[in-house]
Amino acid sequence: MRVNKQHASFPKERILLFICVLIFTIIPAGCLRRAPRSESYFALVEGNSWLYVGTEENVPIELEITIQKPDPGFGLSREVLDMSVSGSAGAFKLSEEGLFLEVSPGEVKLLGVRKMGSPPVFFKEPYIWLKEPLRVGEEYSTEIRGNTTPKKMAVEKLVKEPTPWGEREAFLLKEKPQSPNQPGAQAVFAPYLGFTRLSIPDWFEVRLKDASIR
Repeated sequence: MRVNKQHASFPKERILLFICVLIFTIIPAGCLRRAPRSESYFALVEGNSWLYVGTEENVPIELEITIQKPDPGFGLSREVLDMSVSGSAGAFKLSEEGLFLEVSPGEVKLLGVRKMGSPPVFFKEPYIWLKEPLRVGEEYSTEIRGNTTPKKMAVEKLVKEPTPWGEREAFLLKEKPQSPNQPGAQAVFAPYLGFTRLSIPDWFEVRLKDASIR
């Protein structure tokens, strides 16, 4: 049997192309992009940001949350961070929204809120918003004084949550409404990554698309 050496040899370029195709076939796509991991359990570090996307009645929704220092004019301590929220739902623009959080080892306290078009409101008696580590069955107050909102957020269960970097173990948090027929907000939180899913009834549901955290 004769072997045609002209067809048995491959140019170097084809060999390199074959190797590249083989590598991308063997290695899962999720491994090619390293998952971000914060140095903080709740990922509440100045400069961290999360981009969420979703749709509501075919209207595209984009939401960005950024952790930044609050306005010095508020006279807050250096442990306080501004969780600033901005985004859009179709033509509707969202900005100047956010929470003022005091971050200390082991816990996060909610000091006040910032509503679009209104000056910030700071509570006389801040309360614990989250506590490290989260545990199934724990509850946290979500009441904003003066507003009729559900009062408790419960850590309901552990879930396997899909993220842009693969599946992560996360906690499902659900608001306990004042009325059994009133649906509450939901959120999914992955330690050292942040919230991966946010859902507010009659408004929006968004999932994490990207994150820049440290």
